[in-house]
Amino acid sequence: MRNRYDSIEPYRTKDGCEIRELMHPQVHGNCNQSFAEATIAPHAKTTLHRHCISEEIYHITSGIGVMTLADRDFTVASGDTVCIPPGTAHCVANTGDAPPLETAIRTGERSTMEGMMKEQSAGLSTTLTGMCNCPAASETSRLTAVSPVAAITSTASPI
Repeated sequence: MRNRYDSIEPYRTKDGCEIRELMHPQVHGNCNQSFAEATIAPHAKTTLHRHCISEEIYHITSGIGVMTLADRDFTVASGDTVCIPPGTAHCVANTGDAPPLETAIRTGERSTMEGMMKEQSAGLSTTLTGMCNCPAASETSRLTAVSPVAAITSTASPI
């Protein structure tokens, strides 16, 4: 299976980021993972969210920003790769004057229609508004209560 970059239409998220789903099970027929590119405008930030079932990997291809991973904030820059475990609240902010591009590989069940249906039927949210209902935390837990267990490969220094 092959896709061409220029044949995939990007879309805008509610937080204003531009997403290009380079390979996704619901669109392209692959089975267990998705691969997307996100463009975050200067001084913009993604919505804090988590994926209850799947792990996510971000690779920063250009720019500089700040990644929030549970209760940790740290600088990310071009060449950095961050592994986000299932259930970990995360977001990224562009702190530069040019849009950083990040690519995210979402692996595991969440990428498949079956995995998304499992999350929905179990009442598990993927976008957070201050509360968590993933299995790892109680209904009343604050986002910062989630333990940040992540592998981070970085050329940038922590803030």
